[in-house]
Parts: sequence; structure tokens; C-alpha cells
Amino acid sequence: MILRNSPPKDSEAISGHPPWGFYEVLTCLLLAYLAVPLVLTSVMELILPHLQENTNIFVAQYFPIFTWLGIFWILSRRYQTSLWGWLGLKREKPLSYYGFYSLVTIIGVVGIFLLLSLILHLLGQKPPSPYESMGKEEIKTMTFFALVSAPFVEEVVFRGFIQSALYRYLPPYGVIVVTACLFAMMHGGVDMEPLAWVYIGSLGLLFSTIRDKTGSIYPCMIGHLFNNTLAAWNLTHQLH
Repeated sequence: MILRNSPPKDSEAISGHPPWGFYEVLTCLLLAYLAVPLVLTSVMELILPHLQENTNIFVAQYFPIFTWLGIFWILSRRYQTSLWGWLGLKREKPLSYYGFYSLVTIIGVVGIFLLLSLILHLLGQKPPSPYESMGKEEIKTMTFFALVSAPFVEEVVFRGFIQSALYRYLPPYGVIVVTACLFAMMHGGVDMEPLAWVYIGSLGLLFSTIRDKTGSIYPCMIGHLFNNTLAAWNLTHQLH
């Protein structure tokens, strides 16, 4: 089979294309974010119908995490190889290198945040929040996962698992755009504010570009964590 493109030259952490392709990525996404949570939450509601809503959210957030752990274990066994390099988790450069790009990523997050804030100010709008309809306990649960698991699991999935596979089919700029779009789609819904779509999509473009440049997802994790910390602080401030 002829491969259309090679991984980015600067990405020493990526050695060739990963053994998984488009259909495996699609299957794993549907399994982790649709099938498993839907089935298990339905079973839980039948067995434990009196669980509080925030407890259901807490458990539902755990389902994809364990599903992805299972998926990566199966892939490593199937292909008899370590996945760390392809997932962007193999550290091959000095810590100062990753520290520099982590700082670049944080600056990028701040720039996107300030630009969106300026646009909202000029339009006379408040920052969009997808949590307005949630209660305090539910918000606390979502905040916990936004800080503890999301920055790490999502970067492994999107910038690691998905982005590395897309280099088989698309040039680097196409990989960056597609990965960012998938990232925005996973976070949003049809009723989400347009500027929220723009913000999340811009973060996706930033993180995917850093991954493309460095071959690592560690700076993306730091930037993602920084963004979620800002969002959690703002949300907590609103609750009080």
C-alpha cells in the first residue's frame, strides 16, 4: 500500500505510521464515547435507579477512561509492540525542550482566551457556559474530571491515537484541522454557542500544531490542564 504522506520531519517521537488506521479509530471512538457509556449507564439506571444525577455523571466519566485503557491494552497485544512513541508519550528530548513548548502552548491558550474575551466584550455578551443548567454538585463533579483526567486522557486519544493515525491519509495541515474538528465535536453539542465552538476549535488547532511540531503530547497536556484550570476557576468563582 502506498502511503500518501510521512509524519512530520520534526517529530522524532513518531517512527513511521502506527499500525492502526481509520476504521479502527472510528470503531474505538464509537465504542469509548457512545456504545460503552450508553450501555453501562442504562444498566446502572436499571439496577440503581435512585442514584443522584451527579453520581451518574461521575460514573459516566469513568467509563470512557477504562474503555480507552482496555483499547490500548488490546492494541499493544494485537500488534505486539509498545504504543508510547505513536501516542506521543515517548520522551526523546531534554526536559527543557518540552518545557519550552509547554510555555508556548500556555501562551497560546492565554492568547486565544484573551481574544475571545475581547470579542465578547465588543459584542456585549457574557462568556458562554455549557454548565448553566447544572446544579452545584454536578458542576463540582465535572470540574473534578476537567482537572484530574480530561487533560491527559483526551490528549492521548486525540493528539496521540487519532492524530498519529491520520498522517497515513492526510498532509500535516489536514491532520491538524481534522483532529481539531473532532476535538471540538466531542466537546460540543448542537445547542452550543458559536463562539464556544470557535474557542474549543482554536484550542484544538493549537494543541494539534504543537503535537505536529514536537511529536509529543506532553506540552499539549500542560496547555490543556492550564486551560481547564482557568475554566474551573471561573466556574467556581461564578458559583460563589
